[in-house]
Amino acid sequence: MIDGDLGTVVHYIGLMLQLFAILVAIPILVALYFKDELSVLLSFATVAILSFVIGYILRRCTLPEELNIRNAMVISALTWLTLSAFSAIPFILSGILPPLDAMYESMAGLTTTGHTMFVDFEDIPYSIFFWRSLMQWVGGAGIILLFIAILVHGVGGTARRLYTAEARVDRIEPSIIHTSRWIWRFYLAFTIVAIAIFSIAGMPLWDAINHGMTGISTGGFTVVAGSISAYDSIAVEMAVSLIMIAGAISFVLHKKWVDRNFHDFLRNPEIKLMASLILILTILLTVELGGNIRLASFNVISALTGTGFSNTCLVEWSELSKLLLIIPMTIGGGYGSAAAALKLIRCVIFLKSIGWLVKKYLLPQSAVVPLKIDGTVIKDDEIMMVGLYILVYLFVMLIGTWIFVMHGHPMINSLFDVASALGNVGLTVGVIGPDMSIVEKITMIIIMWMGRLEIFPVLLLLTNIIKRP
Repeated sequence: MIDGDLGTVVHYIGLMLQLFAILVAIPILVALYFKDELSVLLSFATVAILSFVIGYILRRCTLPEELNIRNAMVISALTWLTLSAFSAIPFILSGILPPLDAMYESMAGLTTTGHTMFVDFEDIPYSIFFWRSLMQWVGGAGIILLFIAILVHGVGGTARRLYTAEARVDRIEPSIIHTSRWIWRFYLAFTIVAIAIFSIAGMPLWDAINHGMTGISTGGFTVVAGSISAYDSIAVEMAVSLIMIAGAISFVLHKKWVDRNFHDFLRNPEIKLMASLILILTILLTVELGGNIRLASFNVISALTGTGFSNTCLVEWSELSKLLLIIPMTIGGGYGSAAAALKLIRCVIFLKSIGWLVKKYLLPQSAVVPLKIDGTVIKDDEIMMVGLYILVYLFVMLIGTWIFVMHGHPMINSLFDVASALGNVGLTVGVIGPDMSIVEKITMIIIMWMGRLEIFPVLLLLTNIIKRP
């Protein structure tokens, strides 16, 4: 029997794999309905059985101890990596993608990045398309959040530590378990609303279902070549824009809207910053694109929300246009939403802390100068952590950019696609693709993984691996 920290971590990974077995069995129903090839159906069945059996074995051979935050962060990092590996198996067994490309596709799916290794969309089985959409849908709300909502019982530290390890803090209900269940109920309801809106806007039902799942999750995977540009419809683009924004708004703020607390919703600093960024960047990009507000507004919203849908090819855009999209891709959506990147609230704290520091410097040392945001006092250590995270985030982005520049890609294109991967966005200017080298693909897999978990859980896991004798 494995005990101690290792036993605790392995035990929870086993539980995650058993939950995953249920998820990976769902596309089997889609394969049966659309009469996909038997090899595709068997690939999902094989992974479902394999993950359940391995999960069962891992649980039986471990003696878990009380979960601490360090182990919870390691579990979070390992869960996303392990399930990405298992998610890749259907692509491999069905002959759709080679192993490394399959791992890339699954990591891009679960982290809701939306970069794809697919080139030809014509001969892809329906169940494979649905699997990609399902991965993003589950990853958008959070794998561990689903685990808490379904498998964790009672109250206490386990749910709270796992919740925190997946980069979440705010509560909607008194307990973390009830909060997780409320989020998933709301998420499901909003997905149904998204599917209905897309259908009304003119999408075929199959397209609406898949885009509803990848839209509300801010994922960006699509079932048609050319993403949203394939529909060439203003109505579709407006509907998609609405859902992308909804997916990037914090679930806590959605609760205020549901409770009809519109005043607090509208005066929230995240909402104000989001609206301001969309307005200012759309104006600037419209000017740069020669007055094309349709392209400008849609792609700014897609970049800021971290969704990655596009209604045009970005490869031929000017360097200034690409830079204008790098800004919202780096900022990202609301804290506690389906979006990733730096998050709006961190940017609010960072921007306001600059004026706060100047004011504090000019006043006498004895003066008490609290930094308040939306009526809440931000502590000094919280300001420090925001600054530290922004610094680490930009450092990872620069390292990734340097790797791609060393492989012969232009600086601005490298920065664009790395920022897109780290922010789990999915927009690309042509750097991403199946022709990338092994080093480039592995780099992007790690960057997407780090971006989804806000870097530190991955760094902690890597530190533990390096320190082990």
